[in-house]
Amino acid sequence: MKLRRLFCALLCAALLAGTAPAAQAAGLRASVATGKVTINGHAIDNSTAQYPLLVYKDITYFPMTYYLCRNLGLTTHWDNGSRTLCITPNGISAQYVADTGHTPKRGTVAVTRADYTVLVNTEKVDSSRAKWPLLNYSGVTYFPLTWAFAVEKFGWDYHWDEENGLRIDSEDGASTWGPELDIPPIGIVQDPPVSTGERSEGELINSASRAWASAAWGSSPENLAVDTADWTLEGVKKAIGGALAEHVKGTLLEGRLTEVTIPYTFQYPDGVKAGDVLKVPYTASYHGDERVLPSGRTFTPTSTSEEATASVRLTGPGSGAGTDSAFQAGQELYRKLEACLKLADMEAGSQDDIGAMLRAAIDARLAQAGLADQYRIQALSLGSYTQPGGMAAGERQTVSFQAVFSPLEGDGEDFSLSGQAVLTAR
Repeated sequence: MKLRRLFCALLCAALLAGTAPAAQAAGLRASVATGKVTINGHAIDNSTAQYPLLVYKDITYFPMTYYLCRNLGLTTHWDNGSRTLCITPNGISAQYVADTGHTPKRGTVAVTRADYTVLVNTEKVDSSRAKWPLLNYSGVTYFPLTWAFAVEKFGWDYHWDEENGLRIDSEDGASTWGPELDIPPIGIVQDPPVSTGERSEGELINSASRAWASAAWGSSPENLAVDTADWTLEGVKKAIGGALAEHVKGTLLEGRLTEVTIPYTFQYPDGVKAGDVLKVPYTASYHGDERVLPSGRTFTPTSTSEEATASVRLTGPGSGAGTDSAFQAGQELYRKLEACLKLADMEAGSQDDIGAMLRAAIDARLAQAGLADQYRIQALSLGSYTQPGGMAAGERQTVSFQAVFSPLEGDGEDFSLSGQAVLTAR
């Protein structure tokens, strides 16, 4: 038994690490685990999971989401008043529901220590001084995949090998209970982490909307070709929308196209004329059937396709290409925010929090651009990078990141933009 524990501990230290960087000590960052993952016989695409398995201090961490817990024989309950998460093994495996198909995650993500009470079988988990503490990522509690938790507390069987990757199985993984579920899970990012407790109304809204994602993402052809005699932006949108409506005829999405959106990166070329073919990026939004929540409120689930490109041929005499003032204002704002993410050389030491440094630099750029009272950084995620402590003094590296800007007030738009910064180790 001791030998097996040691063997499993060594496996956990290497599980799924692949080429992903280890968690950064500064700022509590964890790596998105790479490699194969199988849970109760279901292959998991960890890179596109809403809540992927993570690696922190060389140990794999498991997300305690509503559906994954129930598939692995656990029940969870969140008490909002006492801020307490209760986890209880029941030995019954519920229907597996996928949580994949989201925007791919790579490199490292920001995590925090779980600052609320967690009970397993009524016993409080004290990880305040643990080498591998309980973590929280995007509103979901993460447990380290150690022998003590996985085997002794949860009753799972898990192992890893180079060919098959990580496998996690509950004792009754082949059985299912309850009705067939037709909506995949998605948690809501807020405090407390309600997505680890019983399903909230917010989760029902988001999960029903997410059910449309796979259908909507597959609804737009890779190469859509259309003609239009109306050369305006609205005319181009209408032409793309008409072609998409034809494309989804006879499918689940027939009659459910809500709108076509053309991103601010699109610009008309100078001197457009009849016969020109424009490459137009676009996304399409679709809606589902109206749903009734337990509270009696109703809502309509929606989903937006991934960005695609249409070839739009201008025909006839044309009505004059151009964009309206609102679109032009959006383009100008987009360019200003994008410029805030083009950061000059930055010096960093081994103990510096890279994420905090980038936030401060971007905030300064926002102030210089006169946007500090209009937009804030809602989220910032970093790609793979080497902590400056592992670099020689004067060595440089480029760090890629994604920033989401949200308006401080009003009904302004959110902007998700990519940026890069050059770090020099000191």
